[in-house]
Amino acid sequence: MELTDIRHLLNSNNTPNSIEGVALKAKLAELTTLSNRLRAQLEEVEDQMAQYRGVLSIMRSMPCEILSLVFSFAFEVPLPLDRAGRDVLLTFGLVCRNWRNASLLNHQFWCGLTISPGDLRDMESYEKIVTWFGRGGHFPKSLYLLSPLGDPDANGLLTSDTTLKLLTQGPVLDHLSFECEDTAVLGKFVHSFDRVECVEPLKRPWDSLRSLEVIISGGVVDGWYFHTRGTSKNIFFSLPPVTSFSVHFPNQHIAFDSDLASVPSLKLGIPQSLLGRLKSLDITCGWKGPHILSILQNCRRLESLTVDMDGMPFDEVIRPSMPLAQPPQFLPIRLAKLRVLRLQNQAKTLRLLDFLITPALTTLDISMHGCDASAKQPNCDWLVNAIVGLIQARSHCEDTLRTLRLHDMTFNDPGDLIAILAVQPALRSLTLDKINLRIFSWFWQSPITRDTLANLVNLSVLQISLKDSYNIMKEIFAFFKGWVPRHCEVCLSFQEALIPDTNAAIRCWKGMYPELLSSWEDMGISFSIVP
Repeated sequence: MELTDIRHLLNSNNTPNSIEGVALKAKLAELTTLSNRLRAQLEEVEDQMAQYRGVLSIMRSMPCEILSLVFSFAFEVPLPLDRAGRDVLLTFGLVCRNWRNASLLNHQFWCGLTISPGDLRDMESYEKIVTWFGRGGHFPKSLYLLSPLGDPDANGLLTSDTTLKLLTQGPVLDHLSFECEDTAVLGKFVHSFDRVECVEPLKRPWDSLRSLEVIISGGVVDGWYFHTRGTSKNIFFSLPPVTSFSVHFPNQHIAFDSDLASVPSLKLGIPQSLLGRLKSLDITCGWKGPHILSILQNCRRLESLTVDMDGMPFDEVIRPSMPLAQPPQFLPIRLAKLRVLRLQNQAKTLRLLDFLITPALTTLDISMHGCDASAKQPNCDWLVNAIVGLIQARSHCEDTLRTLRLHDMTFNDPGDLIAILAVQPALRSLTLDKINLRIFSWFWQSPITRDTLANLVNLSVLQISLKDSYNIMKEIFAFFKGWVPRHCEVCLSFQEALIPDTNAAIRCWKGMYPELLSSWEDMGISFSIVP
């Protein structure tokens, strides 16, 4: 039957007869076949279009330098990479040649390694570590020997043949960090380098270290390995000539158990030859006795100092061995080159500042955390005297101090905080982290505050309490209402934010000051709310 015989059925409601039905079914089958063929062709064309789009995509044209930075944000593990991070990086490199080139281009991936005991079970572990570092080129390299607590092989990590070979025959290292629970194993590790025969000992990675971190996490066994009575056991006499040294001693109750009476009479035994060359020192020690002061009086070249008192009040630390009045042998401790001073885990008192003179200080960071609730409310009058005395009375560094960070402390009188800022006219960066101001409006509305912070380029108010979050933000907005347009980055964070994001803050700004036509950007303010 001809097609013209059934076309009238397509535009009508007439019922086809048996012959017309056969013709319609035949035509439908023909069209179905054509549709399937065209659909297959369409899918093929769309696949080709997707390929062409892929070639023209931003990812394909993205420079390897930028792609490597994208990779660095994709890692869920911190740098330097542990085994999991290394596996992720190697997987990225298997995607394509460009991805491999991008992974090789970012030297921070290859310049640091975190090694755990499990990494050394492989017979070829030394060769793999050397190969990994070799991809880092000539950039400084760091090795972290991580011994998880409770790992039965933790002590074997330091004394393994692979570790010893790495530090005597391996690639040149800039930084080494290791942790040890057993001081006997620690002593064996350090003194093993005295016994290793080497054709050119001065070229060993151990001897060329610039930076060293030693973490002692366990108790003291078989005597005190750092005592100055004789140098045969003292590990510090066997350390390389580093210029950056970080040492973390365990809590005295863990280190000495019931033998606390002997702690004040002990000496850490760090030789003057090591302390005298240091440019950076990070020490954690809350042991009773003048240990911190004894060390600092020999650190005349320090440029950066971090002291962690492990939650011990300084007065209680030094009281067993000296009266509260400063003894002549510790006065004054002049650190002429010190630029960065960080005091962490301070409890109740900052009396350590009374012993220091820092004329070149540019950064001061004080944290009072690590105390119970009552200890988080220090005597602010004393706090003011300690900080002002350091800056104004002794060091005269008012014109050099640029950065101040205060963390976890309560000011019953905002005037105390104002007094601290008043002696820092050159302040450019201020961070108030978890600061409890009883009358915060007084602080932000004070003319002294406005004058002191006139040159700020960075203001961070972090961990604002829930009950004060909205009002404190309003006071900060009020502070910037009369701001002369200039660049300043403002960052806020809330313990439990009533202001969920920056857009909500913008609406709050416009709602509070509708007469202000200027936006934050017009006034030079870069505003952000972070978690």
